[in-house]
Formats: sequence, C-alpha cells, structure tokens
Amino acid sequence: VVRLQALKVVEEYVNLGKVIGSGDEDESPETPPITTPSQFPRFRVALWTELLDTHIPTALESKDIHLLQACICNVMAAIPPDVFCVVEKRHRILCITFLLGAVAESVPSIRAAGCRALGVYVLFPSQRQDSLFVSDAATALMDGIRGDALAVRIRAAWAIANLCESLGEKGDDGREIYQRDIDASTLHGLAECALAAAAKDNDKVRSNAVRALGNFARFFPTEPASHNDLLTRLVEALLVCTTGGSVKVRWNACYAIKNLLCNPSLSLSSVPWGCSVLSSLQNVIQKDKNFKVRINAASALCVPTSRADYGTCYATLWEGLLFVLEHIDETDDFAEYRYKQTLQEQVMTTLFHLIHLSSRQDFSLMKELLLEKAQFLFDILASYEKRRRLEQPQFEDSEELPPDVLALYRKVTQLYESQV
Repeated sequence: VVRLQALKVVEEYVNLGKVIGSGDEDESPETPPITTPSQFPRFRVALWTELLDTHIPTALESKDIHLLQACICNVMAAIPPDVFCVVEKRHRILCITFLLGAVAESVPSIRAAGCRALGVYVLFPSQRQDSLFVSDAATALMDGIRGDALAVRIRAAWAIANLCESLGEKGDDGREIYQRDIDASTLHGLAECALAAAAKDNDKVRSNAVRALGNFARFFPTEPASHNDLLTRLVEALLVCTTGGSVKVRWNACYAIKNLLCNPSLSLSSVPWGCSVLSSLQNVIQKDKNFKVRINAASALCVPTSRADYGTCYATLWEGLLFVLEHIDETDDFAEYRYKQTLQEQVMTTLFHLIHLSSRQDFSLMKELLLEKAQFLFDILASYEKRRRLEQPQFEDSEELPPDVLALYRKVTQLYESQV
C-alpha cells in the first residue's frame, strides 16, 4: 500500500512538470517561479534515470506487483518524449517490455493503463521510426480493442487512433504520405478493428475508432485496386457516423472525412462515392443540431482543390450553403448561439472556395438560383466587406479584397443591380 501511494505521488509530480513547466512565456510575472522537472532538462533526465534505475525496478519485484502495475503504467506514460530518447537503451527497453506485457494482463485496469501508455509512446518521435515497436504495439492494441472490458476498448481505440496518426509523415510538398515499413496485414488489421468498433461499439469507443479511420484514410494509398474495397467500406462507415451517435462521434466523423479528402493519392472525381461524401457533408451542415459539428463539415467541404472534384454536386452544395446562411438563427438550443458567428464565417469561407473554383458554365446553370438569391447574397457580401474593412483597415480599395470574395461580390452585384 505504501509503495502504491508513493507511486501515485511520483505520478502526480511528473505530470505536474508536464503541465506547469513547459515554458516561461505563459507564466505570470506575479507568480513565483515553481521548481518542476520540465524547467531543468538535466534534472528531468536525472530524475527519470533514477526512477527507471531504482524505484520502478524495485516496485516490479514486489510480491504485490498486481496492485502496482496500473500505476507504473501511468508513471511510464508521463515520461517526456525528449527525455525518453536520451535515457539509456536498457531503460527504454524496460518501459516498452513492461507496457506490452501490461496490455496482455487479465486485469482490465492494468490493460487499460497499458493501452493508454502505448498510445502515448507511439507518438514519440524516436518510437515512430521503430517499425518493430510499431508492429508490436499495433498487435497488442488490436487485442485490446477486441476485448470484453469497455475501459480497455476505450483506451485501445484512443491508442490506435494515435498509432494511425503516427504512420503518416509530411512529404516534400507538405502533404501527408505513408512512410513506414509496416506489413500490409498489420495495416489492414488496424483498419478492420477500427471499422468494427466504429460500427457497433459504445460511443466512447466509436469516437476514437472514427478518428483512427480518418488518420488512416489520410495516407492510405488507393493503389493497388485491392485497396478500393477497404477504402469504400471505410467511407461507408464514416458516412453512417456523420448522422448517428454522440456529438463527439459525429464531430470526429466530419474531421475524418476531411482527412480522407486530404489524401494526396485520392481524386474525388474518380471514385464512385465522391458525390455521396459531399452530399453527406451538406446534410450535416444543414441539419445537425450541433454548430461545432456543422462547422467541421463546412471546413471539410473546403478541402477539394479542383472544380472537377465537386462534380454534379456543385450547384446543390451552393444551394445548401445559402440555405444555412438564411436559416442560421433557427436553433432550439440557445447554447449553440455562441458558435453562430464561427459557423457563419466558415460557411461563407466554403462558399468563397466554391466560387473561386467556378466556371462560366456553372453560373449559367445556376442563373435562376442566383437571380432568386441575388439580394440576399448582395446583403451578406456587403456586410462581409464592411466587417473586413473594419477589422483590417489596410483593405481600403475593393481591389485588395481576397480574389474569391471580390469575384463573388462583383458577379452578385451585377445580378442585384440588374433587378433593381
């Protein structure tokens, strides 16, 4: 019992260092300096070296180790990544070996703590480059998310989402690409586990499973053709989650679709489900009761960079965005009003993005809609321009407005003046 309480004190202390001592810029001048491990790199390394050299091994040798394991996992999860990469190799091996073993334990609290700690480690720069560790962690976490204990599945899903995030890297063009020597069966296993959890598990598990699918979809290659089936199922699962489940599930589903659309190997115009994805996002923007979910959906609609990606949905998206702007005040939940301006600005940004990609043919096809909504569009664009100039006085001349805003403003002004 004494050892358990001592470990909890250590856990609180090292976590205090992570929260408070991350830098001086956030510290108030009136606040007296707080001595924490994070403020002294050499002290941090010495502290963790002593913990991993003496105290944790002693705890591991205790006859009551089963009472201490979860707490040891939490302590190990608190080690900063910059410290982990400089401690001795035997200390790193000790942590990884213990955590992989903890995930296989029969006690749910230990397994959950082990999954959480692995979810922290997979994001460490030093461990992201270790293909063997990533494969071992993936195998352990897949076992965890398939288990019976809800607490374990929640932590395992969170860790798998982190793992999928760690598999991507920024390429030379700034886009996310897959650069890991992980075998295909492990990748597919991760995707299958996330798909199964997203489909029918508790919402706390689903929200992280959906996040994992989005992180996975961000870099998953569309070639060879055998990948198409898995990608199609992934998209179908995300579309279901945009309208079903808790707010967090729906928010993560929209964010996951945004990640999917960021995939550099994906051309939305060349896949059969492209219009379904865009229509689903439009449906969320128009009908979801939560404004933050709607904001995320509108943000996702800004990702495609070519007019061809919007295909035949282009005019429908225009109409849907205008509908949202016209009815933005209609909500049953007063608490959502605090996000009204953010939603309005994001929808406007999405509308400007669409207009920026437009062609003359688009406006010819939408002439009836534009004529019908000309006055409304003129009013909101005039209001936008006025606010823009108040917030950024340097934009004195309309020619210096952003090109997409200026293009839309001119076209709608012409339509408006033709009716007056």
